Amino acid sequence: MAKIYSMASNDVVIAVYKKGDDKSVGAKQIKQAIIIKGGANVRDHITGQNKNFVETVVTAEELKLLQANSTFKRKVANGFLTVDKKPEAFKADKSAQITEKEMKDKAPKAEVKTGLADAE
Repeated sequence: MAKIYSMASNDVVIAVYKKGDDKSVGAKQIKQAIIIKGGANVRDHITGQNKNFVETVVTAEELKLLQANSTFKRKVANGFLTVDKKPEAFKADKSAQITEKEMKDKAPKAEVKTGLADAE
């Protein structure tokens, strides 16, 4: 069993396709879909807190399939996913909620409260 840590706000679905003779996109059929949980950078409606990352447990076979997938490799290279290592640096994706500091940087004169405390 391996742990994948995700800093994505939404679930990431990685499709593994059946191998076939036809190379056209329409002919490909999904063999398996592996879901990596999202939910980082999203405020929990009960606790009011944000998680910096979310953990998903996958089997060794699923990890092997993921490591051969170009989408998974790209997300690891961009720092949104890590394997068996908790993320040290926080990385927000484009769908993450804006923080008070980011709001002040965009509109210095505005007095807006986002409800999200900035990690100092």
